[in-house]
Amino acid sequence: MVASLMPTSHAAATDNIGNAEANETPTAIFGTPELGANDPLWGQTLEHHINKSTVPTDPRPHATGTARILWDHDYLYARIVVNDSNLYQGAGADHRYDSLEFYVGAGTGGSNQWRVSSTGVFSGQAAPGRAAWTQITETGYIVEMRIPKRNLTFEEGKLTFEVYINNSTENGGDRYEVVSSFGVPDTAYTSSDSFTDGLQLIPANELDTRLSITATAGPGGSIMSNPPGDVLRVDRGSNKEITFAPDYGKIVDTVAVDGESVTLSAGTYTFTNIEADHTIHVTFKNDPDAGILPFIVWNDNFASGEYTTAVIIDLGEGKSALGSALNPDLFALSARNTTLNGEAVTFEGPRKITRVYANDEPKVRGYVGPISHSQIIRTDWRAVVTSLLSLSFIQRAAAVQRWMAAVTRQIRSTLLSKRVRSY
Repeated sequence: MVASLMPTSHAAATDNIGNAEANETPTAIFGTPELGANDPLWGQTLEHHINKSTVPTDPRPHATGTARILWDHDYLYARIVVNDSNLYQGAGADHRYDSLEFYVGAGTGGSNQWRVSSTGVFSGQAAPGRAAWTQITETGYIVEMRIPKRNLTFEEGKLTFEVYINNSTENGGDRYEVVSSFGVPDTAYTSSDSFTDGLQLIPANELDTRLSITATAGPGGSIMSNPPGDVLRVDRGSNKEITFAPDYGKIVDTVAVDGESVTLSAGTYTFTNIEADHTIHVTFKNDPDAGILPFIVWNDNFASGEYTTAVIIDLGEGKSALGSALNPDLFALSARNTTLNGEAVTFEGPRKITRVYANDEPKVRGYVGPISHSQIIRTDWRAVVTSLLSLSFIQRAAAVQRWMAAVTRQIRSTLLSKRVRSY
């Protein structure tokens, strides 16, 4: 059974665009928003209700939402506001957790499926340019998603498109409801028949005169206040200061604007009197004053894709550190191309460290072994860990070999840090 759920708050909002044109063909206007910035373009495109439930008579709390959609020639953009009173706020790595699914173009077997959890963890399809901003709210969550066109052509006319809300309990891993906007809920994975050509891509009523700065950073740092997707939207004729933030143990190496090297002033670069789109890219290098130290990243708490149980540091023979001075807040850890059981990439980005300590053997203090839902991980790169501590000890190859031979579920990498006192 499928039925529509209409929250009172939605029914009462008769003065918004979505309700004023509720009976018209679903549309999306042309425009490029800045993700996570409450972009004014969202208010210009039609609002669509997400309220067709697979289990309308289930006594458990139902999820509902609204969708606003934009497009340009490279991406489809969606802003989804979800009402969910029993929200799971963990990572949520697949459809069993509170999440959104977007089906773009025809396809079967998930070939057209893009998924992001309420906390921003991607699954489903992956392609360069995919990005999302998420926010937990008092009544649920908000997602702004950017979906690459891949082999599709985005142009005025009809597009096959659907959005689902996956609804689980606050415990996660137990999805009991799927809610759709355009077609029959929980059928899109196998067929797009119920929403084929269901969305009309149309031109904007008002010309957006803003320009774009695409600001990207290489490994070892970031650009401060950069939005997801790395595209800043700025007013014509305005100025924009770009500030770089190297990780601990790193410094700025090069900065290129529109492909040409530039000189920084006090660690920043400022675009002035902007009259065209621009690009800026920064790279980072090792701080020559940083030391290199072997370490182990222990990932037996990988279940939801974002937690690392421990960073274990090999200080080297005869060396020691003050344990009370080591804490997770001093470290940053990120991962790329990380998979579960060798499947598609399920996690890229920062990980939460639960513990950090020095040890003279490859052993986790406390519990050892997987917890509930933990899975085997594989990765084809080196995790990057940096620290506020200054651990200027000599790297010991023999120690690394000893540790790597004993630990089977770990990522080897390099710890870069500034200075530390040894005790």
